[in-house]
Amino acid sequence: MNVEAPPRTTTSELPRSSILICIGFTAAVLWGLIAWCNAMGFSDGADFVSFYTAGRIVRDGAASQLYDTGLQLEYQQKIFARANLLPYYHPSFETILFVPLAFLSYSRAYVVWAGLNVVMMMLLPFLLRPFITAPRNFLGVALLCFLFLPLWIALLQGQDSILLLLLFTLSFRALMRNRPVTAGLLIGVAMFKFQFALPLLVVLLGLRSVRLIAGAIVGGLTAVMASFAVTGIDGQIAFVRLLLSTNKTLAWATIEPSIMPNVRGFLTTLLSAAMTAESVRMLVTVASVGIVLLATVVVFVSASRKGSSVPTQFSLAALAMVMVSYHLNPHDLSLLLLPLLLAGQAISVSHEPLSLRIPLAATVLTLYSPVTLLVLMQHSSLNFAFVPIAFLAVLLAIGIVLTERVQNEAATDARMAVAPGGLEP
Repeated sequence: MNVEAPPRTTTSELPRSSILICIGFTAAVLWGLIAWCNAMGFSDGADFVSFYTAGRIVRDGAASQLYDTGLQLEYQQKIFARANLLPYYHPSFETILFVPLAFLSYSRAYVVWAGLNVVMMMLLPFLLRPFITAPRNFLGVALLCFLFLPLWIALLQGQDSILLLLLFTLSFRALMRNRPVTAGLLIGVAMFKFQFALPLLVVLLGLRSVRLIAGAIVGGLTAVMASFAVTGIDGQIAFVRLLLSTNKTLAWATIEPSIMPNVRGFLTTLLSAAMTAESVRMLVTVASVGIVLLATVVVFVSASRKGSSVPTQFSLAALAMVMVSYHLNPHDLSLLLLPLLLAGQAISVSHEPLSLRIPLAATVLTLYSPVTLLVLMQHSSLNFAFVPIAFLAVLLAIGIVLTERVQNEAATDARMAVAPGGLEP
């Protein structure tokens, strides 16, 4: 796997004022969250309810019954007086994060988790700055990170999407620094949302890195063993049954496919009236496999050349991951931040034709703009966000192919120039 050397970040690029701004931002958000929680009682309806419930169940020694929806509802009725269940259906090793929080009251646990999420948000510009070509200054990168609307949705909902974004960002950074084992390990740890981690890993197989695969296997196996350690065999069997029953019955509105901005939600909305549910599921499966295979082939072909663009390859893999993820909610769109920022590199590269860079820039702005997300959510049409996501993936793939062709032509010209008779008299 050939990787271009990462640009160096000097101390002058990270002025003290920027660090102070980040610290001030943290304090402001934390106090804002406390005021919001106390004044509005918003946290009682946040997604963090399901994580806190899972932490309480494990804390109380009932980990083997973690995936008993009746027990989850009993806890939520007792703690929150909820009539409807907000289910927990993630791999159980993730509860290791929430058991310590379960010793706090819910409101305090929510604020602590929100504070941790803010810290993870702050880390993003520090991690990405060396690899972002536009904007060039740290403060600009920080603002682009902090102003991305899906991050705020994830923050207020108490979701784990920001943690997932951080792990994928660290994985990308490891690849850029030619540490594929570390990159694979981080993807393996991210298996608490395997609907994202698995397709990302499959596409990155195109990088032809055995060490990446080895790291992912170790990370994934560690996650699996930790899950068995938390719930035991019976608990893991119950987990599989819960996932299968959920997909068959769609018992909860939170996983209704028609509201998801992925290929599943897009095709379900378009075709559910004309086709049977089974036919739609089959078409979604075929389309998902096709997207992953195409992205993997593009990455595989481009990885063969020296100095191939890992940012563009990783961006394409991340977009394919979002498109084929089986469950995708508004807060999960936080994962788009990484490919959107990295796509700026493809836009700023001078050898890309203007006819490609203009639609690239327009699509990135469309997906980044909070107006797009708010309008689609207001009209219950978030699934149509799949269209610009897919379009951006196609543009990046075209850019990779064009770069490959330009470099092949340059190499051919160079060989002809040094071949006998290839020089002009």
